[in-house]
Amino acid sequence: MSLTHDMRKAAEAAFHGRPKNLNWTKQAQQIYDGMWQAKHGSVQPSLAPTPAIPEPGTHYTLASPFTPTFLQAWHIRYPETEEDALMLFPAQADLTFVLHVVKTVAGTRSFTMQALKQGHFQIQLPSDRTISTLYAHDSRIIDQHGMVRLRPLPAPSPQTPS
Repeated sequence: MSLTHDMRKAAEAAFHGRPKNLNWTKQAQQIYDGMWQAKHGSVQPSLAPTPAIPEPGTHYTLASPFTPTFLQAWHIRYPETEEDALMLFPAQADLTFVLHVVKTVAGTRSFTMQALKQGHFQIQLPSDRTISTLYAHDSRIIDQHGMVRLRPLPAPSPQTPS
């Protein structure tokens, strides 16, 4: 017996730990369940509470390499105002450059800075207006299902009649 396209996709998905596609044939879903059991040693959790994937995409294991860029993270403290900031720099940036940027951002405020080794940060992003100047994002987005999509382009601004 040769495998259909759905059956091959189901076997690959189960092997790589990707979610089951409820649109596959019953036979493909049975292959998925059997492969999941053999590979992961347990029955896959129920798919009922899992929300539908909003847009089609590619699972990260099938996408082009998605390697994060290594960064330096610096905790900046402004003692006069008791404010804190987190600044990220490319791994290869030297301390002279980092200090210059932090001084430029601080303006006349005094500060202390400390390199971070690790951490978990509750990030409060700036407004949409400033995010494009403060962040350099990869154009790809990965959702909770491991699906990769391209970030949507901003809607064109309406043209005003001349």
